[in-house]
Amino acid sequence: MRRKRKATPDRKRSDLDEALEALDAGELREVVREVLLELDDRAHGRVVTSLIKRAVRGRSGWAPAAPSGEKVEEVVAFAEAAKRVGYADPSDVDDHLSRGSAAFIGKEYVAAHRMLGALLRPIAEVEIDLGQHEMVDEVLGVDTRACVAQFVASAYMISPPEQRAQAVRAAIDETDGICYFMEPIRDMERAAVEPLPELG
Repeated sequence: MRRKRKATPDRKRSDLDEALEALDAGELREVVREVLLELDDRAHGRVVTSLIKRAVRGRSGWAPAAPSGEKVEEVVAFAEAAKRVGYADPSDVDDHLSRGSAAFIGKEYVAAHRMLGALLRPIAEVEIDLGQHEMVDEVLGVDTRACVAQFVASAYMISPPEQRAQAVRAAIDETDGICYFMEPIRDMERAAVEPLPELG
């Protein structure tokens, strides 16, 4: 298991700090692309998600392309087929969960809820075996906790205000075989790319 690097103390500027400031935007993009190639699947997925979220929250107005209805149904059909045979290849699950995650980051909450839920529910209920002897988040490359948080947050976003508490509770219950949130509001806020409406 790789150790996380500690942040550089703010008191002293490092060579890395100065090198980053010396690079222009194009050079930084090139470095990011090169570094991404060195990461394992799990780290790659988390960095890519973080980069896309930063871009969506930025001033450019950019957002990932909305998934077509055909793409949404493709994910749902994959999940249904996996349930029938009781198995799915983890790399295929990664790809389909990534599509749902991208839809969430692009604020396509109905599509995200449908795609993420189609896979997360049966995985949590062990209706789909991933061939693992470890925890789900150890066999998949995607950040499963982030996917669950996005599923829960999408349930909040697509529900009428008077039904949001029940929708969030149901989404948590449906996925607690993967992970459980002690502070669901905080986890939803971390996952969200925009303020959760009427949270108060």
